[in-house]
Amino acid sequence: MIVCPYCEQDYIYKVEHKDLDGECSMCYECYTFWKPGEVIKDGTGLGYEVYVKRKGELLDWSKLKKKNKL
Repeated sequence: MIVCPYCEQDYIYKVEHKDLDGECSMCYECYTFWKPGEVIKDGTGLGYEVYVKRKGELLDWSKLKKKNKL
């Protein structure tokens, strides 16, 4: 299992995102989000709210489906 490199308070989970192909990864404590294929380490990933805002979309948590711990 992988502990979040940012908050170190929760594990990283595989998630499905309705707008992205492939499995994403996310910490549900600090909401750091990694797109498919991104390496999970300090300095990578993006806050999920920031990611959505940069896309010019409204925050919609229903687009995420939590799967299992990495």
